[in-house]
Amino acid sequence: MDNGSGKSGWKWMRAYPWHANAAFSIAIFMLFWWALPAMLQKEPHVQGFDAASRILAYLFAIPFAIASLAGATARLIRLLHPSIAPADSSWRGKELKESLSSSDSSESAEESFRPTEWSLELLQTIEWKRFEELCAEIYKLRGFRAETEPLGKENVADIRLYRGEASRPEAFVLCRSRSPVGVRQIDEFIEVLVRNRIMRGIFITVNGYTMEAEKYARDYPITLITGESMLADISHMPEDAKRKLLEFATRGDYVSPTCPSCGAKMTRKTGGEKMFWGCTRCSHTEKI
Repeated sequence: MDNGSGKSGWKWMRAYPWHANAAFSIAIFMLFWWALPAMLQKEPHVQGFDAASRILAYLFAIPFAIASLAGATARLIRLLHPSIAPADSSWRGKELKESLSSSDSSESAEESFRPTEWSLELLQTIEWKRFEELCAEIYKLRGFRAETEPLGKENVADIRLYRGEASRPEAFVLCRSRSPVGVRQIDEFIEVLVRNRIMRGIFITVNGYTMEAEKYARDYPITLITGESMLADISHMPEDAKRKLLEFATRGDYVSPTCPSCGAKMTRKTGGEKMFWGCTRCSHTEKI
C-alpha cells in the first residue's frame, strides 16, 4: 500500500515550529471534544455524535501532538549539544599531516593553472570525492578524528566525526558539492541519523539549500553549512594552515570526478551527440 500521502502529511506538520503544532493539537482537540458536541447537542438527527466526536478528537489531535513533541525534543537537543559547525575563533594552528603534501598524484592535462587563493568558484570546481576529503581535513584541523566512508557504500554518512579515542561517532557529515540541496536530501539524511542512532548531523554543500529544505531542517539536530560559510571559516585559519589546505584541495586532478564504483578518475567521452563522464577502469558512466 502506498504511504506517500502519510509521509507528505508528516513532512507538512514537521515544517511548522513545535509550538505551532502544539497549538493545532489543542485547538483540534477542543473543537471535537467540546465545541462541536455543544453546538449539535440540540439537533435530533445527530444524537450520539458526542462519542464519535471524542474519538475524532484523539484521532486528529495526536499527530500534531507527536509532531510538536518531536520538534521540541530536537530543539532541546540543539540547545544541549552546541553546533559542531566551525566557529570563527575555533581554528587551531596545527599543521596538516605530512601525508597530504607527500602523496603522489599525476597532473591533469586540463589544469592550465593552479589557484593561489580560496574562492567560491574554486569550491564549485572541486570534484565530489576531493570535496569530501577537504571537509574531512577541515574537521581534523578542529581536533576531530574524521573518517570517510569507503566507496560503494550508499545511504550512509560521507564522514564520521569522533572525539579522541571514542568508538562511537559524535556526528555524521554529508557532503554535496554540486546541486542545491532540497527537502528530499535532508529527509534521507535524517533517516540515516535515526537508523544509526546518531544525535547530530552536519550537511555541507557548496551551492546552498532550497528555502523548503532550510525550513524543514530547522527543528532537527542538523547544522547546514554552505560554501560561503566554509570560506568564512577558512579565512580565520592561520596562513600556513590555509596554504597547506589549498595545496591539498588542488593537488593533481581535482576537477575530473572520481568513479563512485572503483575510485579511478573519469574522463570525458562522447556517445552519439552527447558527452558524458566515463570511468577509465570500469564501465561506470555519469552525465556531464
